[in-house]
Amino acid sequence: MNPTSWNASDVEDWARRVGLSESTITRLSENEVDGPTLVTLEKDELRSELGIGSLPARRYLWDLIVTLRSYQSSSDHTAAIDVFEEDIESLPLQGIADASAGGGMEIDEEVVNQLRRDAAQQRQIISDHMMALRIQSFGTQQTYEDAELARAEGDRIRQLSIQCEFDQRYAQSLDRRGMERPGANHEENRAQIASLFGLSIQACVRNKVNVSEALANGQIRVIPRLEDIQVTNEAEEDQMEEEIDMISTRDFLDNLPIIDQCHVCLEDEHQGFVLACDHCMCVRCTRELFSAAVQDSSLLPLRCCEIPIDMSINRHILPARDAETLTLRMSEREASSKMYCPTCNKFINLDYVDAQESTELICICETVLCIRCKSKSHPRFTCVENKAIMDGDDTILLEVARQEGWKQCRNCNAMIELTHGCNHITCSSCRHEFCFQCLAPWGDRTCSTGACEVWDEDRLLAAGEARVAAEEDALQRPIPAVAREQHVQRAMLALRENEGCDHEWVRRRGYLGNCERCDYELNCYGMRCVSDCESTVCYTCANFRIPRRGWR
Repeated sequence: MNPTSWNASDVEDWARRVGLSESTITRLSENEVDGPTLVTLEKDELRSELGIGSLPARRYLWDLIVTLRSYQSSSDHTAAIDVFEEDIESLPLQGIADASAGGGMEIDEEVVNQLRRDAAQQRQIISDHMMALRIQSFGTQQTYEDAELARAEGDRIRQLSIQCEFDQRYAQSLDRRGMERPGANHEENRAQIASLFGLSIQACVRNKVNVSEALANGQIRVIPRLEDIQVTNEAEEDQMEEEIDMISTRDFLDNLPIIDQCHVCLEDEHQGFVLACDHCMCVRCTRELFSAAVQDSSLLPLRCCEIPIDMSINRHILPARDAETLTLRMSEREASSKMYCPTCNKFINLDYVDAQESTELICICETVLCIRCKSKSHPRFTCVENKAIMDGDDTILLEVARQEGWKQCRNCNAMIELTHGCNHITCSSCRHEFCFQCLAPWGDRTCSTGACEVWDEDRLLAAGEARVAAEEDALQRPIPAVAREQHVQRAMLALRENEGCDHEWVRRRGYLGNCERCDYELNCYGMRCVSDCESTVCYTCANFRIPRRGWR
C-alpha cells in the first residue's frame, strides 16, 4: 500500500473499498484528489477545500488518512529493516574469515546475533503496530456507520417535528367545527396559511386561493427536500463531534487492562498501558506524559527505554485540541523534508510533494511558495539570487546572534542559545545533533571533526558547582571548603563521562535540587545514575529523554 503512487482513479477505488459514502466519493472525484494530495490533506480542509458536509464522513475520512500515513511509514521502516538484515548477513564472521584466504575485518558472531535480534525486535514492533492499525480501522468504520445511521434518524425526527409544528399551527387557525374563523382576522389567517408546509395546498383550496398564482407570487412555498437543507451551525457540529469523542474515549478506557504496578507513581491495581519495553503506566501518568509532550516538543517522539510509544492513544486520553496539536507536531517531527509558510507559518510536509512535477505550491492562505529554497515564490529570480536577497533582510538578526553567541542549526536554520551544559547539541526543532563550537555533526562521543572538546571549561566548572550546590541543599548545610573543592572536581570528572556512560537509573527520595537535563526542581524524588556519570535527573528525562548510553 503506497498511496503516494495513486492517481485519482485509484483513490476513488480505495474510497469504495473502505466504505465511504457516495457523496464523499463524488467530492473526491470532483476535486481530482490523487494519492499525494490525499495524504497531505489536513482535517479542516475536508470541509473547506473538498466541501464534505457530513461530520461523521469527515471524521471517518480523516481517520483513514492518518492510517494511510502510518501504513506508509511502517512500510518505509520495513524496507529499511530488510536492507539492514541484508547488510548483517553480508558481515564476515570470526572463524569464517580466518578460514578464507582474504582475511580482513572479522565480526564476532555474538555481535552479529545481537544485531539480528535487534532487527527482529524492530520488525515485531512494526508488525504489532500494523495489527493495531487494522483493529483500529475496523472500530473506526463501525463508529462511522453508527454515526451515519444516527444522523439519518435524527434528520427524520427533525422533519417530523417540523411537520408536527406546522400541523399544530394550522389546527389553531380553525375553530372546533373545522371552519375558518371569519371577520377581521381573515387576512392574518391567510398569511399564516401561506407559511404552512405540509397542508399549504389544502389550505389554499379551503380559502379559495388560486394555487398557481400563490406559488408564482411566493404566498406559499413548497416543502424543501431534507437533503437540500444544509447544517450551518458550526457550534452544533462541534458539540456533536465532542459527544462522539467522549463515547469513543469512554469505551477505549473501559477496556484497558488492570496493571500490577505503575512504573511512574508505583501505585497498584489501576487500569493502564503495557508498553513495548514491558514497563506499565497508569492512565493518569500516561496522560501527564502526553500533556507534557504537548508543551515540550523535546519529548517527541515519545519513547520508553528507547522503544517508541504508540502515539495513536493521544486522542483517547487528551482533550481534542491537545490531541490534534500533538498529532500535528508528530507529523512535523517525522517529516524528513518540510517548510513553513512565511505568511501564515503553516507547516507543510514536503515528503508528499513531487518536486519533479512542480517547484511551486499554493498554501492554504493562498501564498505561492517555492519548495526548493522554502520561501515565497520568486519568478524573476533564481533560488540563489532570492537567498541573497533574503539574507540581506536578516542582517540585524544575524548581528544580534553573533553578539549573543547564538548558533544556527545547519539542518533547519533554527537559532540556538547554549547557557549551560556541554557542546553536544540536539536541535529541539529537527533533532539534528551537532557540535556547538564548529556546527559539525556530532559523532559517537565527540565532535565528528575531533578538533573540539566536549565541554567548555567554564561551563563544566559551572555544572560541577551546580551539582555540589544541590548536595548542600539536600544536606541543608554547607560543605567545608577543602571537601567542597574535592566534590566539585569529582563532579566535573563525572560530567565528562556523560557522553559515554551506560546509564543505570535508581530512584532517590528527598530534595535533590534541579534536573541536570531540563532544570525541573526535584522536590520529592529524582533518578540518580549509579554508573559513571552520577547524574541526577527527573523521571521524565531518565526514561523519555536521555538514551540508555550517552546524553543528548
